[in-house]
Amino acid sequence: MNYIKNIFTYLGISFILTILSNALESDFWAKFLDGNLIVILITLLAINTATISLIISKMQEIAEKHIIDFDGAIKEVKKSLYEQIILIALAIVFLILKDSSVIKTTFKYHDVAFNTIIGSIFINSIDILRDTGVAIFEILKFNNRK
Repeated sequence: MNYIKNIFTYLGISFILTILSNALESDFWAKFLDGNLIVILITLLAINTATISLIISKMQEIAEKHIIDFDGAIKEVKKSLYEQIILIALAIVFLILKDSSVIKTTFKYHDVAFNTIIGSIFINSIDILRDTGVAIFEILKFNNRK
Protein backbone atom coordinates (compact mmCIF):
# COMPACT_ATOMS: atom_id res chain seq x y z
CA MET A 1 0.00 0.00 0.00
CA ASN A 2 2.84 2.37 0.87
CA TYR A 3 4.45 1.68 -2.51
CA ILE A 4 1.25 2.70 -4.34
CA LYS A 5 1.11 5.91 -2.29
CA ASN A 6 4.72 6.62 -3.28
CA ILE A 7 3.98 6.07 -6.97
CA PHE A 8 1.12 8.58 -6.82
CA THR A 9 3.39 11.00 -4.97
CA TYR A 10 6.07 10.71 -7.68
CA LEU A 11 3.41 11.17 -10.38
CA GLY A 12 1.98 14.18 -8.54
CA ILE A 13 5.34 15.90 -8.15
CA SER A 14 6.21 15.20 -11.76
CA PHE A 15 2.80 16.44 -12.95
CA ILE A 16 3.30 19.70 -11.03
CA LEU A 17 6.77 20.14 -12.58
CA THR A 18 5.37 19.39 -16.04
CA ILE A 19 2.46 21.83 -15.67
CA LEU A 20 4.77 24.48 -14.19
CA SER A 21 7.19 24.07 -17.09
CA ASN A 22 4.33 24.38 -19.58
CA ALA A 23 2.91 27.45 -17.80
CA LEU A 24 6.33 29.11 -17.86
CA GLU A 25 6.79 28.06 -21.50
CA SER A 26 10.01 26.30 -20.56
CA ASP A 27 11.08 23.09 -22.22
CA PHE A 28 13.91 22.43 -19.74
CA TRP A 29 12.09 19.64 -17.85
CA ALA A 30 11.17 17.78 -21.05
CA LYS A 31 14.60 18.21 -22.65
CA PHE A 32 16.34 17.23 -19.40
CA LEU A 33 14.32 14.03 -19.16
CA ASP A 34 14.63 13.18 -22.86
CA GLY A 35 18.37 13.76 -23.03
CA ASN A 36 19.60 12.57 -19.67
CA LEU A 37 17.21 10.15 -18.01
CA ILE A 38 18.70 6.82 -19.14
CA VAL A 39 22.27 7.91 -18.36
CA ILE A 40 21.21 9.21 -14.94
CA LEU A 41 19.29 6.01 -14.12
CA ILE A 42 22.23 3.80 -15.10
CA THR A 43 24.61 6.00 -13.09
CA LEU A 44 22.33 5.86 -10.04
CA LEU A 45 22.12 2.07 -10.40
CA ALA A 46 25.93 1.87 -10.44
CA ILE A 47 26.22 4.14 -7.40
CA ASN A 48 23.55 2.21 -5.52
CA THR A 49 25.08 -1.16 -6.38
CA ALA A 50 28.47 -0.10 -5.03
CA THR A 51 26.95 1.50 -1.95
CA ILE A 52 24.69 -1.45 -1.26
CA SER A 53 27.62 -3.87 -1.42
CA LEU A 54 29.31 -1.82 1.31
CA ILE A 55 26.12 -1.74 3.35
CA ILE A 56 25.67 -5.51 3.09
CA SER A 57 29.27 -6.20 4.10
CA LYS A 58 28.83 -3.92 7.13
CA MET A 59 25.54 -5.64 7.98
CA GLN A 60 27.33 -9.00 7.89
CA GLU A 61 29.98 -7.67 10.30
CA ILE A 62 27.28 -6.41 12.65
CA ALA A 63 25.33 -9.68 12.37
CA GLU A 64 28.41 -11.71 13.33
CA LYS A 65 29.14 -9.57 16.39
CA HIS A 66 25.59 -9.03 17.65
CA ILE A 67 23.62 -12.00 16.27
CA ILE A 68 21.16 -9.91 14.30
CA ASP A 69 19.10 -11.27 11.41
CA PHE A 70 19.26 -8.95 8.41
CA ASP A 71 17.42 -11.24 5.97
CA GLY A 72 14.52 -8.81 5.60
CA ALA A 73 16.86 -5.88 4.97
CA ILE A 74 18.83 -7.85 2.39
CA LYS A 75 15.59 -8.76 0.58
CA GLU A 76 14.65 -5.06 0.49
CA VAL A 77 18.08 -4.18 -0.90
CA LYS A 78 17.68 -6.75 -3.67
CA LYS A 79 14.20 -5.44 -4.35
CA SER A 80 15.53 -1.89 -4.75
CA LEU A 81 18.11 -3.06 -7.29
CA TYR A 82 15.44 -4.91 -9.28
CA GLU A 83 13.24 -1.83 -9.04
CA GLN A 84 16.00 0.32 -10.53
CA ILE A 85 16.46 -2.10 -13.43
CA ILE A 86 12.70 -2.05 -14.04
CA LEU A 87 12.75 1.77 -13.95
CA ILE A 88 15.46 1.79 -16.63
CA ALA A 89 13.38 -0.52 -18.82
CA LEU A 90 10.23 1.55 -18.25
CA ALA A 91 12.12 4.75 -19.05
CA ILE A 92 13.28 3.30 -22.36
CA VAL A 93 9.75 2.15 -23.24
CA PHE A 94 8.11 5.46 -22.31
CA LEU A 95 10.78 7.52 -24.09
CA ILE A 96 10.15 5.46 -27.23
CA LEU A 97 6.39 5.93 -26.86
CA LYS A 98 6.84 9.65 -26.22
CA ASP A 99 8.76 9.98 -29.48
CA SER A 100 6.18 8.00 -31.48
CA SER A 101 4.52 9.98 -34.28
CA VAL A 102 1.51 7.67 -34.11
CA ILE A 103 0.88 8.43 -30.45
CA LYS A 104 1.59 12.15 -30.87
CA THR A 105 -1.15 12.48 -33.48
CA THR A 106 -3.77 10.42 -31.64
CA PHE A 107 -3.30 11.55 -28.04
CA LYS A 108 -4.13 15.20 -27.27
CA TYR A 109 -2.23 15.47 -23.97
CA HIS A 110 0.72 13.43 -25.17
CA ASP A 111 3.49 15.70 -23.85
CA VAL A 112 1.94 16.26 -20.42
CA ALA A 113 1.22 12.57 -19.92
CA PHE A 114 4.59 11.27 -21.02
CA ASN A 115 6.62 14.01 -19.31
CA THR A 116 4.71 13.23 -16.11
CA ILE A 117 5.34 9.49 -16.35
CA ILE A 118 8.99 9.86 -17.34
CA GLY A 119 9.54 12.50 -14.65
CA SER A 120 8.03 10.22 -12.02
CA ILE A 121 10.53 7.53 -13.01
CA PHE A 122 13.33 10.04 -12.41
CA ILE A 123 11.89 11.11 -9.04
CA ASN A 124 11.43 7.47 -8.00
CA SER A 125 15.09 6.74 -8.75
CA ILE A 126 16.17 9.74 -6.69
CA ASP A 127 14.03 8.44 -3.82
CA ILE A 128 15.76 5.05 -4.06
CA LEU A 129 19.11 6.83 -3.78
CA ARG A 130 17.79 8.77 -0.76
CA ASP A 131 16.70 5.51 0.84
CA THR A 132 20.19 4.06 0.35
CA GLY A 133 21.66 7.16 1.98
CA VAL A 134 19.35 6.70 4.96
CA ALA A 135 20.61 3.12 5.32
CA ILE A 136 24.20 4.35 5.40
CA PHE A 137 23.41 6.82 8.17
CA GLU A 138 21.57 4.13 10.15
CA ILE A 139 24.66 1.91 10.01
CA LEU A 140 26.88 4.82 11.06
CA LYS A 141 24.50 5.57 13.93
CA PHE A 142 24.62 1.90 14.97
CA ASN A 143 28.44 1.92 14.90
CA ASN A 144 28.56 5.05 17.05
CA ARG A 145 26.39 3.37 19.72
CA LYS A 146 28.87 0.54 20.22
